[in-house]
Amino acid sequence: EHSTDKDPWFIIIKNGEIYSHSVLSSGQVGDNTGIFNVEANGDDQTWVPIRGRGIASTDHSAISQLLSDIKQSGRYISFVVYDDSFSAFIIARDNAIAQGVDYGWVPKEQSDSVIFSQNGSAPPPQ
Repeated sequence: EHSTDKDPWFIIIKNGEIYSHSVLSSGQVGDNTGIFNVEANGDDQTWVPIRGRGIASTDHSAISQLLSDIKQSGRYISFVVYDDSFSAFIIARDNAIAQGVDYGWVPKEQSDSVIFSQNGSAPPPQ
């Protein structure tokens, strides 16, 4: 791990699919709410991936485009990896390495939620 001044770009890997928390549009990074059910609780937001709306780990073109967007944004990837999708993570991670995109990751169990909060933090890049 190393410190960075880059912001994280969260990617949740669950159900064997790759779900990007963000999207790059006209050079601006925004929330990708169309592939998640987002539940607000005060300042906290729980993001639940919608099965079938993520990128398949076999869709190398879509993965490459996502990584290109992340690289263009100047961010690093913070992978959130569920225990059912480690093989999809390896594919995404290897593609990130090949494209020179920094990444960090944190494992999750199926019962764990992904909650974004003002008080949270992302793992630093490796």
